[in-house]
Amino acid sequence: MQAVILAAGKSSRFRADGQNHKLLTPFFGIPILQRTLLSARYAGIKEFVIVTGFDENKIKKLLGNGSRFGVKIKYVFNKHFYKENGLSVLAAKQEVNSPFALLMGDDVFDPHILKEMLTTRQFNNESLLAVDYQLDKIFDLPEATKVKTDKECYIIKIGKQIQSYNAADTGIFILDKMVFNALEEAIKQGKDKLADGIEILASWKKIKVFDVKGKYWVDVDTFSDFIVAQQTVYNQIARGKSTDGYIAHYINRFFSTRITAVLAKLGLSPNFITLISFSLALLGAFLFLIPSRVMMITAGCIVQLASIIDGCDGEISRLRMSMSAYGAWMDTLLDRYADVFILLTLGYTFLLSHPNLFTYLVIVFSVAGTILTSYSTKEYKIDFGKDFEYPNRLSKTIDYLSRDVRVFIIFIGALLNQLFLSVIFIAAITNIQTVIRLVYQYPKREYLK
Repeated sequence: MQAVILAAGKSSRFRADGQNHKLLTPFFGIPILQRTLLSARYAGIKEFVIVTGFDENKIKKLLGNGSRFGVKIKYVFNKHFYKENGLSVLAAKQEVNSPFALLMGDDVFDPHILKEMLTTRQFNNESLLAVDYQLDKIFDLPEATKVKTDKECYIIKIGKQIQSYNAADTGIFILDKMVFNALEEAIKQGKDKLADGIEILASWKKIKVFDVKGKYWVDVDTFSDFIVAQQTVYNQIARGKSTDGYIAHYINRFFSTRITAVLAKLGLSPNFITLISFSLALLGAFLFLIPSRVMMITAGCIVQLASIIDGCDGEISRLRMSMSAYGAWMDTLLDRYADVFILLTLGYTFLLSHPNLFTYLVIVFSVAGTILTSYSTKEYKIDFGKDFEYPNRLSKTIDYLSRDVRVFIIFIGALLNQLFLSVIFIAAITNIQTVIRLVYQYPKREYLK
């Protein structure tokens, strides 16, 4: 499917002079328009039509042909860019197939909205508009385009000035080409807003709504909207991920999100931050080799800092919509290297003072368990096509003792001068995790297909 992004307006409400294009304003280190395109790419769209007007050359210079973003871009110039946005949509008529996504270049939104819309089947040439029914949570509702829907999710009325409404227009559409007929009809009536065409489409019973169900979106018309959009996205990131361990959720995110807010403005790439985290982990690991109480505490603090910064790469990639499979893979591999280096340098110091079989086995099992707990999680999902289902609350609790918790245990061990006890605990808990998965799955004996 293609996506049309409207980027023609002069954005006079954003800055009083109207000389700087709103869509080129940096949003956590990248222009708003670039984030809109990357959000659509994340949803699965690879072909774009960008409707330009004001500052056309700057927009083309920013996005190019799309190759550096892994997409294809065509440009359409709207010579009437100083008029309403319905004319910008009509400008793309000859360049799109049906259906197509339509996005406002100044919308900051959760890409899962569009991703879920793309999986919604369209019937009888119907179009789809994402709406928000949670009106009490919408910033600057008076300026929003309001929508009135019926029980069958069809649009009855749409517009900024309608008095009776139950939802707000997010500016995210999946449209049939019939929308061009509706816009042409609206223009005959002397109306050239997109909402005017949508209202005619609604009178033909050809457009339904999709509930965003609490997902975030902000229409950035003014600089105040821009500040709200930044805070909204930041708050979303600060909540963390569903896969966060206890320490990541309750401690690390508190610090990492604040570091991320600074790093994002510096323009550092997520992969570069991954390397910073890895380098800090290696530094901490080698400091453990120095037989000094001060160095032990310093090393413990450094590896904990590395664990905190380890969350920043993912946070920045989500802020900028630059998540990549390579970045996630690289992060996983370097985490394993860091874990092994830390445990081996600790093991070496223990073996120097306690050269016995027990010490050797603790080190072997701590390294093996740390690798296997990660490997078994991913391999299980590949082989069984689903996440591991825990047999009881205890086993689920044990499995939440993920990398962030293991590093924190080493940090506490360094502070309390109980590093070997920390490594014993890590060896025990990681291997228990792996054995639980292995033993619990055995009776099922699902076969490969």
